[in-house]
Amino acid sequence: MTDDDIGPDLLKEEIQAAMSEMKNNKAEGYDGIPIEMLQCLGDVATDFVLSLCQKIYTSGIWPEDFVKTVIIH
Repeated sequence: MTDDDIGPDLLKEEIQAAMSEMKNNKAEGYDGIPIEMLQCLGDVATDFVLSLCQKIYTSGIWPEDFVKTVIIH
């Protein structure tokens, strides 16, 4: 990936907005972490998610779990 391929950095405000828009009492994802837990952790969780997403974005390497979809009937 070249510098031309990389767009602007993710913003903490974008992560906060996405987390606040998620509905409570939904089933956890593959990681088993409910959104309520991340919301309760506040800036600690936001900073961690931002750091993780930034590393994925800049490296271009997606964790295998991120590209899987599990549908339960």
